[in-house]
Amino acid sequence: MYIKRTCLFVMLFMCCLLWGCHKMDGPALSGPDVSESQKAAVQPAPQKVHLKLTYSGKDIVWISKIEEIVASFTALYPWIEIELDLGREGVYMEYLKASKAS
Repeated sequence: MYIKRTCLFVMLFMCCLLWGCHKMDGPALSGPDVSESQKAAVQPAPQKVHLKLTYSGKDIVWISKIEEIVASFTALYPWIEIELDLGREGVYMEYLKASKAS
């Protein structure tokens, strides 16, 4: 009898856990009659974000790869603007200190 109650409790707990963790789309945004434009109209537009990426490198290949990565990132996330800052003046840590001070 004790084992049956324990098994029942564990199964009930697992059902509640799985039910609570599933994705819930709400009735207004689900179903075959809702178009993608309607879903996009309900979702808020992301805020514009500006990031500054400071990196060092004298190797042209390294610099071009960073630019490629940033270009592909901004293609996926157009609301994130990344400003590239190539630190070429002397020692990189000194450049970061000077850049932070200004």
